[in-house]
Amino acid sequence: MKFIVLGHGRSGTTVLINTLKQNPDIKMYQEILNYYYAGIDTSIFDFDIPNCTKIPQDIYLKMCDSKYCELAHKKYDGYKILFCHLKNNVAEYLKTIKVILISRRNKLEMQASHEVAVATNKWISTDPFYETINIDVEKTENAIKRKIKEEKTAIEDYDPLVVYYEDDMQQNINKISDYLSIPRFDIQFKKQKRIRTSMSSLIQNYSDVAHLDVETFI
Repeated sequence: MKFIVLGHGRSGTTVLINTLKQNPDIKMYQEILNYYYAGIDTSIFDFDIPNCTKIPQDIYLKMCDSKYCELAHKKYDGYKILFCHLKNNVAEYLKTIKVILISRRNKLEMQASHEVAVATNKWISTDPFYETINIDVEKTENAIKRKIKEEKTAIEDYDPLVVYYEDDMQQNINKISDYLSIPRFDIQFKKQKRIRTSMSSLIQNYSDVAHLDVETFI
């Protein structure tokens, strides 16, 4: 049972992985192609990896250029890959295995979540955020267009199972279980969002980005 959870940052990939971990028969790992991730099995590589929490950028690119993704699958059952990891051999290897694509329908909420994470330097925190932010309109529009295009391309290239962050998590897990041909299992789940207000309350210049506050299906 080898598979990948693919998604953009702030799309619910970590939540999904942690939920899948509730099944003791499923082994899940975080971003093993992320050079900030400290839990990488360095014995897999045929080149030296420095013993540090943050792997240097040049080593990270070398990981992507190598057969690391394929080799890692000899050990790991499932792990997370972000779209920014889809380079060279990594992208090619995903065509040979099962891929679960988690998407967030409201891309403005995803971008706002990213801005909050950057502003607070907290990427996995569930502490409520009650302040306001200002959004760069052009940057946000371009990011949303790019991410929609990347998701549509992934569907064409990998024929993944698509689940949505906004949907009921138990239903998503049921779909994934059927897709992986494993027995369905019940989960304990409570969605904890950092942003607990509407986009119009969060974003200071909301009127400039209100047209982006919509659901997008891929």
